[in-house]
Amino acid sequence: MKSMTISELGRKVGIGRETIRFYERKGILPMPQKDTRGYRVYSGEDVKRLQFVRSSKLLGFSLDEIVEILTIHENSENSCDTIKVTVVEKIEEINEKILQLKKINKALNVLKNNCNPAQSSCAVIDQLEKENFYTK
Repeated sequence: MKSMTISELGRKVGIGRETIRFYERKGILPMPQKDTRGYRVYSGEDVKRLQFVRSSKLLGFSLDEIVEILTIHENSENSCDTIKVTVVEKIEEINEKILQLKKINKALNVLKNNCNPAQSSCAVIDQLEKENFYTK
């Protein structure tokens, strides 16, 4: 793959130039070579790295977690086992969020079902003003 400019790289991966520069400052993407005109030039490896970052973010990994995964991968011969632990931890975190969202959904349905427009006061407001409504 031939070298490309930051704009070409951004279009190929679907992210903006400022995001690419941010990733460079954070060390997520290596600082690029410059051509004879002083323009940054990027390679196919940069495309793969940014696609990895983008995919990881879509799966819920934070930038710190992404850096950790990349560091493990680049500095360990048996990185797959260690990275699998990180993935398992993310699954557990997501499962906990799902449980929290189910509780929120249940609480919102209770609020909705208690709502009676014929009442003089709003049941939603009344319930939310109660200190421990959500924990019930």
